[in-house]
Amino acid sequence: MARERKIQITNLRLPWIPGFVKPNYKLKMPEIDLSDPKNRDLLFVSIIVFTALMATGFIYMWVNPPPALISIQKRPAVILPNLDRQTLSEGIVVFSLMLMAIGGLYLIRKSVEVITESEARGLWLGLGYVLVLIAFLSLTYFLMIKIGIIGT
Repeated sequence: MARERKIQITNLRLPWIPGFVKPNYKLKMPEIDLSDPKNRDLLFVSIIVFTALMATGFIYMWVNPPPALISIQKRPAVILPNLDRQTLSEGIVVFSLMLMAIGGLYLIRKSVEVITESEARGLWLGLGYVLVLIAFLSLTYFLMIKIGIIGT
């Protein structure tokens, strides 16, 4: 029986081109300092925008470009009932409503966390609730139009 030699990864040598300096790279993961409030806010905003883009079907609209508007009976409509495709205008409207809802949630969080005056806290809290309510009701209305429960 022939003995099999085991190659250890630590002893493996890669060939290199003579005359060139061999780089000595050590890859490491980037470190994000989340103790800084600016870094936290930037991370929060980037995650929120990414989430809103994914919720509105951004990848679908990028891969399969939809028409901007489709006219029904010579009248352009933003939300088209009983249509299985999404138009570009629908995507933009839904994206802006998602951002409005997320902005309302952010205002609710910040008003309770930061503001100390009770009058200002109440105003920001009320504005946050109004933004979330308007966005929720609008998105529900658009979905009902899209499904065909409500006519335009």
